[in-house]
Amino acid sequence: MQEVTVPQTTSQMIDDDEIDLVELALTVWKRRKIVAAITLAGTLLATGFSFTQPNIYTATATLLPTDSSSDRISNALTSLGALGGLAAQASGGLKGTVSDKFVAIIQSRRLTEQVIHHPQTLPQLFPKQWNTVQKRWEKVPTLLEAHRLLAKTISTKVDPKTGLLQLSVDHTDPKFAADLANSYVIELNAFLQGNTLSSAKRNRAFLEQQVTGVVRDLSKLEDELKKFQQAHKIVSLDAQTEAGVQTYATLKSQLMAKEMEYNLLANSVSSSDTQSIGLRQEISQIKEKLNTIENGTGDGIISFKDAPDLGVRFARIKRDLLTKQKVFELMSQQLEIAKLDEAKDTLSFQIIDEAITPDKKSKPKRGVIIAIGLIISLFIAILSVLILNKFGKWAATEPK
Repeated sequence: MQEVTVPQTTSQMIDDDEIDLVELALTVWKRRKIVAAITLAGTLLATGFSFTQPNIYTATATLLPTDSSSDRISNALTSLGALGGLAAQASGGLKGTVSDKFVAIIQSRRLTEQVIHHPQTLPQLFPKQWNTVQKRWEKVPTLLEAHRLLAKTISTKVDPKTGLLQLSVDHTDPKFAADLANSYVIELNAFLQGNTLSSAKRNRAFLEQQVTGVVRDLSKLEDELKKFQQAHKIVSLDAQTEAGVQTYATLKSQLMAKEMEYNLLANSVSSSDTQSIGLRQEISQIKEKLNTIENGTGDGIISFKDAPDLGVRFARIKRDLLTKQKVFELMSQQLEIAKLDEAKDTLSFQIIDEAITPDKKSKPKRGVIIAIGLIISLFIAILSVLILNKFGKWAATEPK
């Protein structure tokens, strides 16, 4: 007679699953001593490991990078007047995220080397190689080793909402952690002022020298004009010659402005041939007008050489004086632009909080390490018991 196989119902399958779970739980309970031993051993190992780790202290300095507003600088330059083209060249704003640039500078090799050269940096980073008694190295660490260790020691974090930059240093010595963080801030400030701003400083210093020279020339020309007037009883020029002198001085100052703008454009990366050609044409036109006034080749323009001898000398002195006055105005405006440009970059960041010596460790989190060790040990213990039990069943049912 053929047997009929009755398929299992869903409830029967669930019962089987429940029986399996109960069986597993019973297996673990039977082997609870093994589970407890493995868990205890793992927890003790995790505890021992956590206490072998030295206390790490974190010192943090908080900086606020200054986002120089190009609109603010541009408005200030516009208020100077007359030099619109040069103002536009000088007021090109900073591109990119300011905080990202700070992070890149902090992580740069150049800044790191400056921090390494501080007296206590290397002995604190490599205490095992430094003989504190004899104050000498047992083995001198290389710059590359110092770079690698500092890269692990410092960290930076930027708050996207506020733009605040946090520079943190982790070390076993809390005082050294604070000193190292502040050393980075000091060297960052020195780097920005002494390196990235060298061009702006040179421009400002050069213009100050130029203005000083122009003031000296102005004083000489004023004395010369006064002596000439007293000696020859000449008070003023006739209207036509006076107009020519005024026009000449204005054109001469315009020529200098255009030449300076052309030189600035030539050194700019974003300069175009069209702009350069346009400036060259303007410079050429101004030179032609000056030549016309000097030689009197145009209609209605009196030549300086056509005037009487005393008048020519007087006109030339006054022309030079007016030209220097126009140049002085031009150079003064340029100096203000250079000062604004330097100030825009110099005020690069503000120190919100200096790093102070931490009084509590930041890591290791021994409680977390022990808890993780306990959980992992318990999991391994249960898994081991179940696997051993399964292999034991296979061995018992294996045909002999």
